[in-house]
Amino acid sequence: EYELETNFDDVSLIVNKSVSNNESVAWNYKIIESRYAYENEFLYAIAQGNYQKTKLLLQKFANFKFDQRNSDPIRDLKNYCIILNTLFRKSVERGGVHPIHIDSVSTELAKKIELRTTVEDIQKLMLEMVKIYCQLVNKYSVKDYSPTVQKVIVMIEADLAADLSLSELATTLNINASYLSTVFKKETGKTITAYVNERRI
Repeated sequence: EYELETNFDDVSLIVNKSVSNNESVAWNYKIIESRYAYENEFLYAIAQGNYQKTKLLLQKFANFKFDQRNSDPIRDLKNYCIILNTLFRKSVERGGVHPIHIDSVSTELAKKIELRTTVEDIQKLMLEMVKIYCQLVNKYSVKDYSPTVQKVIVMIEADLAADLSLSELATTLNINASYLSTVFKKETGKTITAYVNERRI
């Protein structure tokens, strides 16, 4: 069970606080700049798969009162969750996760959003979304590999039941099998066969 803090900060990833006419332009800029900096820090942590940091950041603004945009506050929260789902999806893609792993997760979370009926449930779902997307990065990110090895890993993960022999992968990618074997072992520390067997297990 996740616990959300109830203390509020001045900025929020998902709330655009209004500034009254009698407040200075400088203060308005400060709020906007702070909010964007906070958003960027949050999304960068998602892209890095840093769950502990993103969890802490989310706890700082998860309980903000939202600017109501329609007559149904639950619908408002769901809309914010949809926005978060999109931002998280793009963040993990930048973190090196192939869309083949992201799409089904994003779709499933979109369904969960619509099933939530209380503020508390939606807030818990936000934290669940953070955890799921961070796990995607930690499990599937290929950003540290060369384009060739990235393609091989994505092909392997896409269909573990397929013919994933060195010769078949090399033929599919139209590259020399010996070269592929060498570069894959150098970057991953494993042969293609060992990597495939490990993933299948």
